[in-house]
Amino acid sequence: FIDFFGISPSAMGATLYLCGPRSSGGRPRTIVEQICQRRLTGVSQDVKKFAEEEDEKPSSRHFDSEEWNMRSKEILDGSRALIEAYSLINKLGEGKFVELWRAAPADAPDKVVCLHIVRPEHTDSLKAHYEQETLKIGKIFDHKNLVRTRPWEGPESTNRLWRVSEFCSGGSLKDMRNLGKLHEKHISHALYCALRALSYLHENNITHGNVSADNLLLTETFDVKLGDLGVHDLFVERSESTNIRDHLKLGNLVRNAQWMAPEYFEGKAVGVESDIWAVGITALELANGNPPLFGVGLERLIHTRTKGPPPVLVSKKKNRWSEDFCDFIRCCLIKDAQMRPLASKLKTHTFMHIRNWSSMNGRSSYQPSGPPVVEERW
Repeated sequence: FIDFFGISPSAMGATLYLCGPRSSGGRPRTIVEQICQRRLTGVSQDVKKFAEEEDEKPSSRHFDSEEWNMRSKEILDGSRALIEAYSLINKLGEGKFVELWRAAPADAPDKVVCLHIVRPEHTDSLKAHYEQETLKIGKIFDHKNLVRTRPWEGPESTNRLWRVSEFCSGGSLKDMRNLGKLHEKHISHALYCALRALSYLHENNITHGNVSADNLLLTETFDVKLGDLGVHDLFVERSESTNIRDHLKLGNLVRNAQWMAPEYFEGKAVGVESDIWAVGITALELANGNPPLFGVGLERLIHTRTKGPPPVLVSKKKNRWSEDFCDFIRCCLIKDAQMRPLASKLKTHTFMHIRNWSSMNGRSSYQPSGPPVVEERW
């Protein structure tokens, strides 16, 4: 299991080392060295190969095998309790409604997964809504940039709802950013992966609802995946007459208000466009370390989002950003939701042309020898 990241002081974000517990001399384990030594030299791939990556089709669902279905059937019919069917290794996090565990099936301890468990006291109020999430996730096939997941299931004998998803042992982009500044080419690659995932979701009429650096996850081989699908506040019952501010104050929403688009606070219809706003906030988060207005009160944040101009990326003397990066963020953070570009369009933005992951991971993503065709100017 990979516990944390370490960044080379000489590179400060240009070279990433994935580290487990260190030896007494501070050196990473040999397996980490092997991962880093697989780093490619960055030889460009031709445009045709790049296009083939773009046309990659989703495959069959990873967790939809008979093995996983049978395991769930045994839990639901009472043959085994949830905590008997899965061995809980360690708690990864918890919220008002859900606990998140690193776990493994008791009969397959080598298959480590994330186990989301709804607290029993909330099951009755939530089970009427998990069917909607089940139908939503049921439409999703494996995608390279989406964390694989089973739908919500239950309740089981102890009145718990649960869900199994892929365990990404590399941590999050937020973890990575906390260790030092990221190069634009790495931010570009991470956001491109997020846009690929969102393009797929939006084509299936699904709003992710919780895009952030915390939910951009890394696998052991440094693939970037968008996670937390189906664990956002759409899973929580909310009457039409209830103001979103009240839910935020009560802590009823899983998402953080700092990533939420203005339309949430203005009582307008919310759709896939809100994910694009969140991509822009995530871009600022990866650039600056925190989202705009980090730490301010809820009322001030809502007033600024609804009455003030959109946040922008500002270059400083010791921290200059390219105009392409600044423009990409401006394209995402358009206050009129209907004017925001689609995720599929944002993938063609000139900022995406510089993406390069080869100095960060054990194997490089495709690197086109030239930019993809831009269908229209920004």
